[in-house]
Amino acid sequence: MRACPQCHADLDVAAGRFVALYPEREGDTEPHISFRISALAISAIDGNAIMKAYHDALASGDPEDMAIFNRSVRAMADAGSMQPITDVVLQKMERPYVLKLARTENPIFFGIDLGKACWFWAEEWIVSAQRARLIYAERNTAVSSAVASSTSMS
Repeated sequence: MRACPQCHADLDVAAGRFVALYPEREGDTEPHISFRISALAISAIDGNAIMKAYHDALASGDPEDMAIFNRSVRAMADAGSMQPITDVVLQKMERPYVLKLARTENPIFFGIDLGKACWFWAEEWIVSAQRARLIYAERNTAVSSAVASSTSMS
């Protein structure tokens, strides 16, 4: 069973629903929509395994292990020592960016997964079919190697 971090009441993950953190952004003329799906919100992932991963990361004493836990379980941006995320970095990321992988009239969305490996993927939203189509995926081995070496040195 999972519990609310504020009031400690039991949470029924299977009965959960999406609540926008910034609902006012939904009506923007150029909305920027992003989702962070925490492993804590997925009922198929054992809560005991999540707690074990958390305690293991704490017990290791290595900040990189906690950074990996934050990214892969909590869905929180945490680059550890690989690339500290500062206000300057975030401001640079707010600039308009156009991803041009293919000529298309459909919107293209991309994401980055920074668990134990770094994955970049892009999907084209096929408007006429109302479905996504994967158009690009890449595992960044340089980042993956840095993460692996930082977690194996304890």
